[in-house]
Amino acid sequence: WATKAPEGIALSFYGRDITYKELDEAIDRFAQGLVSLGVKRGDRVALHMQNCPQFMIAFYGILRAGGVVVALNPMFKHLELEYEINDAQAETLVGLDYLFPEVEKIRDRVPLKNVILTSLRDYLPEEPVLPLPQEAEEPKRSFPDTVDFLGLLRDSPSRPLCNVADIKEDLALLQYTGGTTGLPKGAMISHYSLVYASLGTVYWFLLSEADVHMGVTPFFHILGMIKAVCAPLISGGRVVILSRFIPEVVARAIDHYLSLIHI
Repeated sequence: WATKAPEGIALSFYGRDITYKELDEAIDRFAQGLVSLGVKRGDRVALHMQNCPQFMIAFYGILRAGGVVVALNPMFKHLELEYEINDAQAETLVGLDYLFPEVEKIRDRVPLKNVILTSLRDYLPEEPVLPLPQEAEEPKRSFPDTVDFLGLLRDSPSRPLCNVADIKEDLALLQYTGGTTGLPKGAMISHYSLVYASLGTVYWFLLSEADVHMGVTPFFHILGMIKAVCAPLISGGRVVILSRFIPEVVARAIDHYLSLIHI
């Protein structure tokens, strides 16, 4: 879609619109940035975020760099994070600044070599069209021994990259289960399986470029990942991203974007 409809809107975040061309370039830059930090094919990269454009950019950037996405629950406390980061052997983490203090508590007990941080404010418009959650109102924070997300994009080339060698064998995700039968287990999802599920969703729901999707289901969860992160971008639609579910804000978002939906 970055080639077919480059000016089409891929993401909307509280009023900031990001085109398919802009998103594609940001993903390429992030993938190149990961490689410059030493991420190789098969390396696990943890995502520790609520819903935001940076999640999308990092998610696809990790895949293009040949890495394996390990999406962490943003509600986890440090002991839960310690278990999953160690179990996945993730050496790179991409996270939100206000969530990082929980990671900082266990940084000396996990194998993290690179930490890339961003703020919800990094992608907010000057005048949001929807009420913001409290954490989006907070000033951006910085921490020692971390890399700034926007700085990494700025300093990395936008050259296309694809370090996936075999879509049926190379892992795309280590997707952790809910732990209903003990500790969470990392389900091994190949690129083929991820694409198969995403394409199946597109065909089952007859999705098209005319659709506007509400991206409020948590992206770290497989439901939000397939329904909001993957399928809409295959079909060329727009994802309206909300960082958390607040009923009044969801209702206002539906009202605001209803005029864009072709019924």
